[in-house]
Amino acid sequence: MQNKPNIEVMHKTMSMIWLALMSSQVIFIIAAFVAKPELLRFDLAKPVLGDNPPIVLALALASLMAIGASFFISSTFYKRAIDEQQPTFVQTGMLVSCAMCEAASAFGLVLGFAFGYQYFIVFIAAGMGGMALHYPSRSRLMDASYGKKL
Repeated sequence: MQNKPNIEVMHKTMSMIWLALMSSQVIFIIAAFVAKPELLRFDLAKPVLGDNPPIVLALALASLMAIGASFFISSTFYKRAIDEQQPTFVQTGMLVSCAMCEAASAFGLVLGFAFGYQYFIVFIAAGMGGMALHYPSRSRLMDASYGKKL
């Protein structure tokens, strides 16, 4: 019989990892404003899509796809964790899903730094929102440990 990981320890570890990933989003915002303070000045006369609408739209679509895919990936790992009774797959799913959400924030940073896009913060907010929805759930770990079947 396999030794099951301690669910409480796994949940605390996942929560700390999630908090660190969420904190990196705040650091993105601070770094952007320190490196490029002109991003703080919002000019409402500028178009919403900035000076490069095709690039902004492409990265917005990529961000939405990354955030959407993060939920598919999370559920796939959750189902696998239950099928194989391996709670570590829940942790892997959370990490990969949060990384996908972080990609949306990174796209916003690219827009802010490379193109001076003043609404780059919307991309970071979307990434943070997606990441917030991936907060680690103790019940998912319990389901993957104690025999729940889908």
